Amino acid sequence: MVAVAIFSLLPSASKVSAQAETHPDFSGFWQLRYDNINVPLPKLTAKAKSADMKAMAANDLHVVRFCNHVGMPALMDRSSVLDIRESAREVSILPEAVSPVRHIYTDGRPVGDVNIVDPTTVGYSVGRWVGDTLVVDTRDFDTHGLVEIPGGGYRTADSHLLESYRLVENGANLEVTFTWTDPGVFAEPHTYSYRYARMGQDYRAVEWYCDPGDNNRAHFLIDAPKPVVWPDGAKQ
Repeated sequence: MVAVAIFSLLPSASKVSAQAETHPDFSGFWQLRYDNINVPLPKLTAKAKSADMKAMAANDLHVVRFCNHVGMPALMDRSSVLDIRESAREVSILPEAVSPVRHIYTDGRPVGDVNIVDPTTVGYSVGRWVGDTLVVDTRDFDTHGLVEIPGGGYRTADSHLLESYRLVENGANLEVTFTWTDPGVFAEPHTYSYRYARMGQDYRAVEWYCDPGDNNRAHFLIDAPKPVVWPDGAKQ
């Protein structure tokens, strides 16, 4: 019954073709530079301000230590290159980080329904074109992965994300604006923007290798670093 319900939501190929328009092609490799970030501080709820940050940090360490999926929004703001591929039915975002692919469906289907869509670390995304801008609606998140949101706050099962994607600087940069809402976390919508620089045509896709069984890696992540001292103990 669930499979029937899901497929009944999908537009036919002829309908997708009839709705097709000419849009910018975001396909390529994109890198977030340190000087292309605009992240203001959010207005958090009292509940979010009193959240157990030590427990959240412990969760993040566990995710990294055991190579769990980082999910959203971490896959969009980690120091890695995004491989974006566009087709008639969807825009796919393939991160180098440990995470599932983000599928942004642009075939006219409705937004997610919690009764038929399983929550994931990347949520369920549908997109609509408004001129040269792709507007994306993402919901149905779970509470796993790296949940910290840039600027402050964190992702929950009630989080809702709206994004806009557009090419700027004659296509040299992809500007993405994120707006998060969550009644338990944000007192008002939290918005920030990134500009991703287009990589050269000779760039090739890579994937971060993460081995949870690597004990040296585990000790580096978990053990407290030793303080730096000057040779012979001389004071500086």
